[in-house]
Amino acid sequence: WDVNEKSFYIPRSDGNLFPRSIHYPMYHYFWEGEYDKSIEESVSIDIPSPLLLEKLDLKFNRKMHGYTSKNGEMVFFNPALGTKKNPCSVIQVNHIKSFLAKNDYNLLWLIRTTKQLVNSRSEKYLGESSDFQLCWLDNDKLKGKRWSMFTEIGPKHSVLNSVNDIN
Repeated sequence: WDVNEKSFYIPRSDGNLFPRSIHYPMYHYFWEGEYDKSIEESVSIDIPSPLLLEKLDLKFNRKMHGYTSKNGEMVFFNPALGTKKNPCSVIQVNHIKSFLAKNDYNLLWLIRTTKQLVNSRSEKYLGESSDFQLCWLDNDKLKGKRWSMFTEIGPKHSVLNSVNDIN
């Protein structure tokens, strides 16, 4: 792993490297009510990718408001649908594990948190602090790398802190 080289190849226990190819398992669509007066609030929906739909043989079920298998089992859904809770997508573990094994994929999570720094007296933008985590499963054990960056108005002032293992 070398963040300076922008190389995101991660060694696996079997000697192969990530990523061989990257596939996004779902698409997130967001419609902002602020810019569309036909709706009062923002609306969002997550849809499984065409590859997941095909490989897991999923069909949208209007009555259940999610995607079901050919056996009628709910496989992909948003449990917060119809509530004021934050949206999220859930996929049944046995289905995603089967998909990953059959297609030689692994799950990667890239998590980024950002905090903008502003002088409260002058409201002057001072920069931002970002924390990154890249996590993956290796034999059902969560592993990963973590690094942080501080940027002062413009990328030429970026300071990259060291990359640490997550165990």
